Amino acid sequence: MRRWLPIGLVLAAVLGLAAAELLSGGAAPRARPAPALPTATLRPPQVSLAALRGKPALVAFWASWCGPCHEDAAALREAARELGSRARVVAVDWDDGSAAARAFVRRYGWRFPVLSDSEGTAGERYGVAGLPTTFVLDAGGEIVQTLRGPQSAATFTRAVLAAGGGA
Repeated sequence: MRRWLPIGLVLAAVLGLAAAELLSGGAAPRARPAPALPTATLRPPQVSLAALRGKPALVAFWASWCGPCHEDAAALREAARELGSRARVVAVDWDDGSAAARAFVRRYGWRFPVLSDSEGTAGERYGVAGLPTTFVLDAGGEIVQTLRGPQSAATFTRAVLAAGGGA
């Protein structure tokens, strides 16, 4: 009887975890309203969260000192080009110096709005834990997906299309 007790405890724990997963639906985190964007602009035009509504958007947090952000930069530029008018792309320079950030933007040929979050407060409100981090917003301004680390243009495009940017 004693030898069955550890097996029974393990089995109960596994069943409990399985039940919790089933009750939660196994779903990804629910959409949440996107926090306000920073107001400082590195590359115009200035963009607000309200101005993004109506189409899905990518809000990409990056910094010039971030090695993986350099990998991400060309893919973000390509995704913006591929998406055209189906979605909006906004980059947010996080906790960085403006001269280095402007040089980064020029180097990668970004033509979309670039905002500055030099104090890191917008990134904190969004929940940025590492760079690069890109938030996918639906047309209503809800964060529906978070992409962490460098991405490909195809990954960015698929995420926007899944958020309703197919038309």
